[in-house]
Amino acid sequence: MYWIILDTKVIVSALRSQRGAAFAILRPIGEVWLPLTSVALILEYEAVGKREADRLGIPRSTIDAIVRAFCFTGREINVHFPIRPFLPDPDNDCGHPPSIRPS
Repeated sequence: MYWIILDTKVIVSALRSQRGAAFAILRPIGEVWLPLTSVALILEYEAVGKREADRLGIPRSTIDAIVRAFCFTGREINVHFPIRPFLPDPDNDCGHPPSIRPS
């Protein structure tokens, strides 16, 4: 099994077509891929998924099922944003991506 974090665009692309790469990635969720999730990520999946479902004419219940699958098969993670100083010269500030740690 492999852990995976999916961008919302992958889910939207999978909703648009069952023949694309995004759908091929989503299909084995829970079998090959285990999603890492957070509360914020699940809420984003739901909000964007339902907005796109309305545009594409897909029942909202389909989005609810996808979100439930992510909640059921996924592992919740805590997202930590490192605190960094804001220096007088912005060029001296270095950006660090948020780190994730499975809970």
